[in-house]
Amino acid sequence: MLTASGIDVYQDGATRPTRSVDVPSTGVLTVAGGTLFGTPIQHGTAWAYDTRGQRMLWKHELLSSEIRFSAGATGARDLVYIPDAKGGLLAFQPRDGRLAQRRRLPLAARIEVAPVAAGGVVYAGATDRTVYAVDAATGRLRWRYVTGGSVNTPPVVAGRVVHVGCRDGFLYTLRA
Repeated sequence: MLTASGIDVYQDGATRPTRSVDVPSTGVLTVAGGTLFGTPIQHGTAWAYDTRGQRMLWKHELLSSEIRFSAGATGARDLVYIPDAKGGLLAFQPRDGRLAQRRRLPLAARIEVAPVAAGGVVYAGATDRTVYAVDAATGRLRWRYVTGGSVNTPPVVAGRVVHVGCRDGFLYTLRA
């Protein structure tokens, strides 16, 4: 359980935590491959916690110049992607927090909802009304689709389609 002071670890239906782990203040939580990732709302510390080994893996301080609004993180191809303040994605090594890639996307606005990874592609929606599909291995833009409003829900991938909700009141279903 995530609390104001950290993570309380409960095991096998226990009513009291078996131990607590100190984590920085968090805005958005994401789980990928047995690792819990926390990202800050505006600036602060991104972190990773190994849920299997029950230990903190890393903490990475993000400056306001790097990230103004955290939409969350997603895992793909052994990297964790966090939207940055400059219209791109920061890719971190999930085990040690080392910055692996800094990919600039052709964004006219920022990403305000968590990106989603599936099938080697990172999908991100932005306030410029566009859904972006980025190759997780190379960081290259695979495609983009302009909707009728800013994207206000994280993309959801189901099979070969990507669903996004937008501020124009429509749900868009796109080919993955």
